[in-house]
Amino acid sequence: MKNFTIFAVIACALCALLSCTDTFKNDAHSSVSAVPTTLEMPRSENVFYSPCAIAVAPDSKSLYLVEYDHNQIRKIDAVTLATLDTYPTAANPTGIAISKDGKRIFVTTSCPDGKLIEYNADFKIVRVIDAGHSPCSPVLSPDEVDLALCDRFVGKIMIFDTENLNDPPLVIKASREPISLIFSPDGNQLFAANALPPGPADGDSTAAELTIVDFTQKEYIGDGEYSDFTVTQYPLINGAINMRHLAISPDGKYVMIPLIVARYQVPTTRIDRAWLGTNSIAMFDIQKKKLYTTFPLDDGQLGATNPWDIKFSNDGKTLITLIAGSDELITIDYDGLIAKLDQRFAEINTTSRGRIKPPAAPDDELGFIFDLRVRSELNVRGPRCMALINDSLYIPGYFSDDIDCQNLTASREVPPQNVKYGLPFEKLPAARRGESYFNDGKICFQQWLSCITCHPDGRADGLNWDLINDGFGNPKNTKSMLFSIYTPPCMSTGIRENAEYAIRSGVKHIQFFQPEASFENELYGSIEEYYKVMKAVPSPYLNRDGSLTASAERGKVIFENAGCVRCHNGPYLTNMRQYDVGTTKGKDKGRTLDTPTLMECWRTAPYMHDGRTSSLRDVVTVHNPQMRGDTKNLSDKEVDDLVQYLLSL
Repeated sequence: MKNFTIFAVIACALCALLSCTDTFKNDAHSSVSAVPTTLEMPRSENVFYSPCAIAVAPDSKSLYLVEYDHNQIRKIDAVTLATLDTYPTAANPTGIAISKDGKRIFVTTSCPDGKLIEYNADFKIVRVIDAGHSPCSPVLSPDEVDLALCDRFVGKIMIFDTENLNDPPLVIKASREPISLIFSPDGNQLFAANALPPGPADGDSTAAELTIVDFTQKEYIGDGEYSDFTVTQYPLINGAINMRHLAISPDGKYVMIPLIVARYQVPTTRIDRAWLGTNSIAMFDIQKKKLYTTFPLDDGQLGATNPWDIKFSNDGKTLITLIAGSDELITIDYDGLIAKLDQRFAEINTTSRGRIKPPAAPDDELGFIFDLRVRSELNVRGPRCMALINDSLYIPGYFSDDIDCQNLTASREVPPQNVKYGLPFEKLPAARRGESYFNDGKICFQQWLSCITCHPDGRADGLNWDLINDGFGNPKNTKSMLFSIYTPPCMSTGIRENAEYAIRSGVKHIQFFQPEASFENELYGSIEEYYKVMKAVPSPYLNRDGSLTASAERGKVIFENAGCVRCHNGPYLTNMRQYDVGTTKGKDKGRTLDTPTLMECWRTAPYMHDGRTSSLRDVVTVHNPQMRGDTKNLSDKEVDDLVQYLLSL
């Protein structure tokens, strides 16, 4: 389908040239080579499963559930939902793709030593391929010539030749945290949803991007050579974050993208009427290559917390969206949606601006799809993926370890079939229950958001928010929750004395939720336990064996000699004290800031308390008034080494 010959030759030559350099070793997780077909398949000690992806067998008689936290694939019967078999994988499987004839099954497994595992129809390993640091969302092209996957934390897309899987893949730069892929029906374009905004957070607009790889367009790459494709990043609506999945409309005209539209430029004084953001779907026009519109899934007084997966029914008439935070299913009359949008934009284009105020696009019009959709509760907790067989919709619960099956054409009064594979929720470890509450939009007034809305995966959304705990008009960059329970105080200015207090204040003052007295200990205690078990993801900038690269080793010495270690020390690289480091301004000028942990700083951009830069190099040079370590006399090479060390933490 596509000819990558010129690019592949150049890439191979470049890899050979760089193979002895620190730069290549820093990106060692992106090198791909064949490994033996034998692979250690560790059995998880977890008593929970976490189904994160699902695929239908070609005969439509069974389905495969990808169980992230139990290191296995579960095969279930499509009629009874009974378990037919389980197949161990390498640690933390993230996605699955199956050939049309069922003879080839591809599974990705995640950090830090990511794999692409090929199985045969009997689920016997055919080959195992090194696939970067954090591969996910494997997808086959329509002609099955290519298999693409996201290397999420490296920010890349890999495309493998399915007939020559041992060959180096085509590697394409995406935006920030590509997390889901889909090919156009003709295979000429590949779309990637990037979870987080890529740049600074202190500007007028901050938005996650849609990556489009167009295989029908050539791009000049220098020295008289052209690549066989173009790559373009398209920012979506201001405040767009937390993209998780993609779907293409039946006519091939639009990419449909569930996301959050954060209203990060307002103070967090209220939450009703979508004050802090909407749970929405963006429609990207493929032909015009521009955002067509964004419309909310929310009602006026009830949010649709954290939309996740999205699909079209087999007849193309219904758009289906899973609402992971409030355990719901929303089905939308797609023809009716298009007709309503056409009418709205016709009104905008024809109304005289001089006499009548034109209607607005439905970006924040709550209830816009009220007359077009059916909103129904599910019997699962945390639905993140779904599959269709004819009119039967299969929806696993990420936190409840079960699966719903319901018919799209059946009456709403007909209860879905549900089969549970794991323990009852109350029997789960407290930390697991806490993770579920952290994701739960029902722990919020009117279900507008959950903790992960601003802290996806317990980390940060890449935005600045004006929280009222330290005054108005002084927004701060969202902080990761990693190790926060061990590194008091909390918040950029240390306004909360510890994470336990911050958790309670966040639920009360940001989510505007007051739990029943009998539930308080369960809720807050479980979330605290979840914080305690959060683990740092090994950096993609480390060598494959987890050691520092030569550049990072030199950077570690510079880090110590420059005095950075005076404040960033101990097991969490923070002394947990506050300082005026000369970087505050405006209403915060002269204010002391909490010394942050440097763990996982490779994934916590943008940096500084106000998110002013997405570059660690700028952190240690441009934005360092020499009060956070003496870096003014470092050479460019020494700065490079220091940055490589920071990126390795």
